[in-house]
Amino acid sequence: MQLNISNQPIMKIINQLKGDLIESVNTKFFYKLDKLCFRVVLAYQEGNSIWYQDFENFQDYQKNHQEVIAAIKGKSILQNNYLLLA
Repeated sequence: MQLNISNQPIMKIINQLKGDLIESVNTKFFYKLDKLCFRVVLAYQEGNSIWYQDFENFQDYQKNHQEVIAAIKGKSILQNNYLLLA
């Protein structure tokens, strides 16, 4: 799917992440216009990491973090949606 924002083409990537391949879940904290945000990064066994999602709300972050942990324990698949500048 291709989107067009500010005359720049953006690709929406839908990726399936297998919970049993995730080694750890990391959170990076950052500020966006004086607002504390949370970035979830997933680390894989091969030493690779993937940016999973950003959150501006702690409750949303916490709920999603619990879903990621459940996917790892249950060896299920997570849907990862993110935008990639083309």
